[in-house]
Amino acid sequence: MFADSYSRKLSEETMSSLWVGTSAGTMMALDVIPYYSERETKPVMLAHSGSTFQLKGTILELCFLNYRGVLVPVEAEMWGNSKESSGDKRGKRLVSRVSRLSMSCSETTNEKSAASTEHQHIAVMVSDSEMRSIALPAQTVLHKEKFQEGMFVVKATAIIMKESACLTCLGSNGNLMVYSLPSLRPLLNVNYFSDVDIRVVRTLDFSNHGHAMYMCTPTEIQKITVSADMCRAQADTQCEPFLPKENPEMPKQNFLKSLFGSGPSVLDREELFGASGKASHGVAKFVPGAALQAAQAGASGVGAELARTRMALDERGEKLGRLEDKSEAMKDRAKEFSDRAAMLADRYKNLKWYQF
Repeated sequence: MFADSYSRKLSEETMSSLWVGTSAGTMMALDVIPYYSERETKPVMLAHSGSTFQLKGTILELCFLNYRGVLVPVEAEMWGNSKESSGDKRGKRLVSRVSRLSMSCSETTNEKSAASTEHQHIAVMVSDSEMRSIALPAQTVLHKEKFQEGMFVVKATAIIMKESACLTCLGSNGNLMVYSLPSLRPLLNVNYFSDVDIRVVRTLDFSNHGHAMYMCTPTEIQKITVSADMCRAQADTQCEPFLPKENPEMPKQNFLKSLFGSGPSVLDREELFGASGKASHGVAKFVPGAALQAAQAGASGVGAELARTRMALDERGEKLGRLEDKSEAMKDRAKEFSDRAAMLADRYKNLKWYQF
């Protein structure tokens, strides 16, 4: 990462530098030459500053804090080509300056003189096995912490939570861990992921205030938080895709007007037959006569007789079925008795009278 910090030991001023971490646990500081004023006229070159740090495992995260313990943001400057014509919009670059935070970068002369010359900046280096807080430019180790035995870290990010710098880590066993900076004191260690797969490692991203997001499936994004305040305020941040509203009532239409009107119209069922089963005043009521009532009574009597006849037929069918089963059983027993009698006759067929 690029940083404006003390890349050389016991240096009195910050320099633009590139800090490179390797999979072997080596952290190197490279000075960027030339400086800002000479960048437009001279090519940019990198030179080893002589500062090398060795950690155990693969380097995962590097961040810088000032002597107050506030994260120092990465300083960057986007520049544009001065020879480019105003009409050509291709390749146009906006020239802007990314300002630093007032608490971390704009320090007055009195504050700098009050701070120790050995602790102007603090570099926090995190590998998959350990983490260290190193004071710059003295390059002395302030704090050192090793992770749990048999577990290694797969993701680490420095964030700001409750106006303080914190380090969030994801372990290979699925634990989410939070450490204070720069003291590296453990604040949280909870098991969240039952199985850490490659999708979680590649897509998990921590942000300020304890937020984190990752892709739980190829098409779904899961949002989590390690902050209790954000968890309690989660209900206030939820929203609905639309506001529920009741449908407006349809204007009432005269039945005769809609029946004899020139154009087609839509009739409401509740308007015709009533919502509670009671017909509206504009619909004629059907009054059954005596003949129809007699026919309905006769039909109900015939239906009852047919039902009784069907039940009798069913009972008869069941009795015939049981009788057929009994006949089959008697037939089987008779055949078994005949077979045994034939076997007994064959046994005593050739015996003499004195052999009995």
